[in-house]
Parts: sequence; structure tokens; C-alpha cells
Amino acid sequence: MIRQILHQLDTMKQSSQTPWRQLCDAVPYASVMRWRRRQRQGLPLWQCPGPKKSVPLDWTEFYPLLRQLNHGRVRSQGTGKLYEQFADAISRRHLGELVRDYRRDQLHTMKHIHWLKAGLAWSCDATEYGEGSQIIPVQDLCSRYRFQPLVTDRLNGHQIAGHLENLFRQHGAPLFLKRDNGSPFNNQYVDAVLVRYGVLPLNNPPHYPRYNGSEEKSIRDPKAALDRRLQQSASTPLNLAAVVEITTHTLNHRPRRCLKGRTACDLFHDAGQRQRWSKRQRQTIFRLLLQQFGAMIGKTTNGRHPAPATVWRVTVEAWLRCQGLITVRQNQKPNVSTTLLKCWSHN
Repeated sequence: MIRQILHQLDTMKQSSQTPWRQLCDAVPYASVMRWRRRQRQGLPLWQCPGPKKSVPLDWTEFYPLLRQLNHGRVRSQGTGKLYEQFADAISRRHLGELVRDYRRDQLHTMKHIHWLKAGLAWSCDATEYGEGSQIIPVQDLCSRYRFQPLVTDRLNGHQIAGHLENLFRQHGAPLFLKRDNGSPFNNQYVDAVLVRYGVLPLNNPPHYPRYNGSEEKSIRDPKAALDRRLQQSASTPLNLAAVVEITTHTLNHRPRRCLKGRTACDLFHDAGQRQRWSKRQRQTIFRLLLQQFGAMIGKTTNGRHPAPATVWRVTVEAWLRCQGLITVRQNQKPNVSTTLLKCWSHN
């Protein structure tokens, strides 16, 4: 019976060139692909289910490992290794169902944060490009305005601190700076610049790049544009810093659908969308946040004490919402993750 179904589908595929997913209306697509794979390997097309698992599943050990998988929008990396570890206690199908349920629940609990004022928060990160070149892009989160990136041959905290200070002098310092947990962004030189200008840090949760989702996208777009520009000029050696500057300028003056057709440059320099804080206001905000942070640091969440960095992010989000500086909505697009807790992310 299965061989007849496969023969009919193969005939239809050859005659119409219709995609397999459209051909598999009455028969599940996954089953057809499994039967075809077994047919190529010379294995029996139908296999009886194996014996029931006799070893009980240790949920206290299994669930933390399930949470640690690299859960994407449609796939979770590391599922195969997890199955090998618990193969005596759980079937592949049951494991797949648990992974899909966890991934769906995780994505539906995320929030999207929309920053309402330009100059309120910036984000910075580092990416490697080419052979030995490092690019440190900095972006305003509200307007998506990309400042001139730092191009260097190695990550150096002192150099990054100087770059941030130059940007603060030229464009005005933001109130918050989202930064990575890497040592080039967390050192005495960068901290000294932040203290001098009254900028409050927001550190990304470790091993969770989606927290800085907007900055991750601001890295992908310039790198793709750089690739295209360098491929067009492959016969002519170019200075990478100059090409990065031209690419950044071009992206800043491109109309964006997320900005309702405006450019990032136009929105960032719009006085009506821009907000600035004096040194006294920054000190007042910091003291207020520190007060709220101290009140929350001893409280338990779901029976455990959250990390201080998590409490700080939650404190900042609560203050921003009360001030009307951000809007928060439940995430409807699983490919954009923007929340503030330890396993959350935001733009």
C-alpha cells in the first residue's frame, strides 16, 4: 500500500513538477518524506513501534536541559543530543512534542517594546568582519539611526570607551546604553565614560542574543550591504573603514517601513521626537531607580531569587512604562523577541 502511494506521488511529481507539500494533501508530508528516505536506504517502509520505555523520566534533570536548548522560531538546536541522553526514558515523538510545546509557550510569552523617544536608549555590540577586522556598531533604538561604527583590528575596552565618548559629545548622551556582557564593553574605561555622562547601563542576559534583537539586526543589515558593495568593487582594494562609513550613511537615509516611511536620520534629528536630560535629571532618575531596585532585590519570583541584573532590567522597564517612554505589547511575531527578564529580550 505504501509503495503504491509513493509510486503515484513520484509519477505526479515527475509529470507536474508540483512541490511535495502540495502533493501531500491526503497523506502527511512528514510520513511521505520518511517513507522515501527509508526507500532510498533500502529499509522497510513500515516499522512497528519499539518497546515502551521502561525507565522513568527524571523531570528535575530533563526540564532544565530542555530550557537550555537553543530555541529558534521553528527549530530547537540540540534536540538530538538531548534525545540520546534520555533515549531510555522518552521517545523521539514525545520529545518532539515537548520541545514544540515549550518553544510555542516561550514565544507567546515574549513582549515587544517600542521606544518612543529618540536619544532615550542606544545599543552597542561587536561583530567580526573579514580577516581580523572588528566592527563595533552603535544604534539609537527608537529611530534605528546608526552612528559611525568603530572599525578596529582588535577589541579594546579603552578604544571602545573613547569611541562612545566621541559619540556622546557629537550627538548627546542617551539615558540608557544596552551593551554585551563581554569584557570590552564591561570594564573600567567604559564604566568611567558612562558615569561621567550619566548614562545608565543595561547589560544583556548571558547567552541570549535576542535580548538585543534590534542591535543584532543592525549588524546583519550593514554586513549584507558591505558584502554587496565589496563584491562590486572586488578588483579595487578598498579601505574597510571608509566603506563602512558610506554603507552606514546609505542605510540611515533609506526610508523604513517600521518608521512609517521616514528615514532613521530624519527621525533621530527631529526635535519633536528627541528628548534630552540634564545632569541633575539623570542623577534624580538614577536615585529613584536605585530606590526601586533596592525594594525589589529581596523579593522572590516563582519561588526563587532573580539575579540582580534581572531585577535591574525589570526596574528600568517599570519606570519607562510609568513615564510613558515605551509601549509594551504581547509579541505576535515569533521572529522578534523583545522582553526584559533573564530569558527575555527587547528592541
